[in-house]
Amino acid sequence: RSVEEQIAERARSEDGAHPRRYAGSVAAGARPAAGESQELAGPEGTVGVPSPVQGRIVSIDVAVGDTVRRGQQLAVTEAMKFFYAIHADRGGIVRMITVSEGDTIREGHPVMFIEKTDLGDGSDGADSELGSSDPPDAVEQTGWDPELEELSLRRELAHQMGGEDNVAFHKSRGKLTVRERIDALVDPGTFEEIGTLAGSATYDAEGNLAGFRPANTVIGVSKINGRRVMVNGGDFTIRGGASDANIGNKTAFSERMAIEWRLPFVRLLDAAGGSVRTFEQIGHTYLPNGPGWDVSPSLTPVVPSVAAVLGSVAGLPAVQACIAHFSVMVKGTSQLFAGGPPVVKTALGVDITKEDLGDASVHVYKSGVINNLAETEEEAFGMIRRFLSYLPDSVWDMPPRIETGDDPGRRDESLKSVIPRNNKTVFDPRLVLHGVLDRDSIFEIAPYFGAGRITALARVNGYPVGVMINDSRVNGGATDVAAAEKIIRFVEMCETFHLPIINFADDPGFMIGLESESAGMLRIGARLHVVMASTQTPWLTFVIRQIFGVAGGCHIRLSGMHRRYAWPSGNWGSMHIEGGVDAAYRREIAAAPDPEAKREEIQERLRQLASPFRTAETFGVEEIIDPRDSRPLLCEFVESAQPVIRTQLGPGQAPRWRP
Repeated sequence: RSVEEQIAERARSEDGAHPRRYAGSVAAGARPAAGESQELAGPEGTVGVPSPVQGRIVSIDVAVGDTVRRGQQLAVTEAMKFFYAIHADRGGIVRMITVSEGDTIREGHPVMFIEKTDLGDGSDGADSELGSSDPPDAVEQTGWDPELEELSLRRELAHQMGGEDNVAFHKSRGKLTVRERIDALVDPGTFEEIGTLAGSATYDAEGNLAGFRPANTVIGVSKINGRRVMVNGGDFTIRGGASDANIGNKTAFSERMAIEWRLPFVRLLDAAGGSVRTFEQIGHTYLPNGPGWDVSPSLTPVVPSVAAVLGSVAGLPAVQACIAHFSVMVKGTSQLFAGGPPVVKTALGVDITKEDLGDASVHVYKSGVINNLAETEEEAFGMIRRFLSYLPDSVWDMPPRIETGDDPGRRDESLKSVIPRNNKTVFDPRLVLHGVLDRDSIFEIAPYFGAGRITALARVNGYPVGVMINDSRVNGGATDVAAAEKIIRFVEMCETFHLPIINFADDPGFMIGLESESAGMLRIGARLHVVMASTQTPWLTFVIRQIFGVAGGCHIRLSGMHRRYAWPSGNWGSMHIEGGVDAAYRREIAAAPDPEAKREEIQERLRQLASPFRTAETFGVEEIIDPRDSRPLLCEFVESAQPVIRTQLGPGQAPRWRP
């Protein structure tokens, strides 16, 4: 049905007009009541009905001779823009009216006199239609039903979003509507919408509602896992969710509320940026607002921020997707770009599909702009719920602990042999994580970008922690530009929300070669050092295999609460023996009768010095442990870290998390 039909059905009133609270304006030439004495006498056997306030008579609702019942409205007085109804305090017959509409009277002045009768008096309660506890306007009950009907209608229209045709087209592309998404994300029945009635309305000649299109952003407070969150969702069925088609800047309101109420912020993105259609509607162009206007950057230093890319997202919403501690997109239905294919075609003359321009193959695997990839929207919402379960509501709260049922004293036998004896043999680092961390508690972040370093949230004896481990199966586990960028964002997030960092170190160094140098490996490597040095969250490192060079030096922060253990498989140095021999002994090797034999002789001599036990003799490493003891020691460290974390609550002094 059309909006007009629904309005006609729902908003129709008996007399065809919207009811007014009180009738008429004050009559011209109004006179004060004759004799302002409050001792005015009425006919014998009558009782006066006094005015409750000093004011002006707006209406007289009965006439001399009328029979009235207790509680019936007799007249209305106006004072200081407020209206006061005068009601009969008894049943009877009106015998005298002392005022006229427009008269000004004093408080207590009797506006009329009533002769008490048995009819309708109900003094004994037997034949009274209105008890003494009934509201004074119960006889003439119009109430606010018309407005409540209109409120119900407007809410119904808001829930219809962009209309039946637009919603059907949206769903035909395999996507949920914004309201279905919110229902699928939050705890059932907990969504309290804010700004439901914001939108564009049209009215007929009599001022009655003729049409309504809601704002294309839905916001509200809800609960996820029993904890309150702020949810902001774009409605693509209304002008493609264009950001400059929003009404009243609901997004900024929701962001400020999340900051002030200290609520995690969830952004469900299915929206374009600005649209030239807006220019025609407002009659002019406008200067884009810059930093300082947008509230989004103020979220990330204080509350967890999450973004889900659930459609084709461009412009400002695409940037907002990056201003999030965790982001996810959906395979096959999500794309992200600064400007879509039509803009690319016009500006660069390049024909490209939206998938080739900005799907998961671009932003999850290559650019790292989006952290994780989900097969369905429902899976994406599950990732959001899980991510938030590890973080506090804000930086002023402790990270939430839960019971996992995993024994903190567990010693996993597989750890004894998980590291190959041959340093050139790769292995699955996730086997280490499963052997040490709480079972089924590992949630990887950005698994496909910078894959040489695994970053994950996990639990240790129920406490949330941030975890890192090198993956030797990807570039030998070397820290390349992508991995360094990923580490920086991850460490800053852990620092922001006071999560202890647990590092299982197996780092052969920064990625070398022309491509790496051209990509700025040294600059981002320097940033990594600076970021680590500025953190204060508790830090524990297990050196499980090789640690070399400057990148290897980033395996731990040697200030604040920190601890380091090495496994017997540890192998470290300023650089690798094999590569370092050629640099340091080049002339000696070249002068030997058999250079290759000389090289092997020197390498073997140096390998004997590389035993981790020799480092331990000089206290160069604090402790070498049985790998099976890693979990008990880790649980003890994280438990000991809790009092320290409590002293660090708040925004802190370290650099803020940056996209």
